Amino acid sequence: MSVLYFRHTHFLFIGKIMDMKKRIILLSFLSAGLLVSCSKDEPAGNTGNTSAVERFEDLQVNDDFNWSTNSSYELELQGLKTLPFAKKGLIEVRNLDNELIARRNTEISQDLKFEFEAAAGIDAFVVSFGSISKQVMVSNNKAVFDYLPVDDTSDIDESN
Repeated sequence: MSVLYFRHTHFLFIGKIMDMKKRIILLSFLSAGLLVSCSKDEPAGNTGNTSAVERFEDLQVNDDFNWSTNSSYELELQGLKTLPFAKKGLIEVRNLDNELIARRNTEISQDLKFEFEAAAGIDAFVVSFGSISKQVMVSNNKAVFDYLPVDDTSDIDESN
């Protein structure tokens, strides 16, 4: 019986050693896999020189790159033909922050189209001629202005 007990414990001891070797081998493979997968990847789309540019003059871009953030706009002025006298004056175009964008001398009876440059993406301008000042909407970089004052009905009682 003691021989049987010895063989049984001997096999258990050898079995534990084999299990421990398998665990060590498995652990080493897992560790190696983790270390390999932690390598640094190159960022996507990195196609050129990655050196830092210290001066604006040293910046290199394609020859066809457009640096402008401006757009061309066209303002159509619809003249008042019914005035019995000629009225000349300065027409001013401003953005909604009241910054002057363009100005031009014109006559109020004259139909006129003129182009000017302004920041791209503007949706509305404020156009003034003397005491007449109106906000005009921009569509496809074009706006239309007429000299007729905006009809102010704020003093009319609608209940009558």
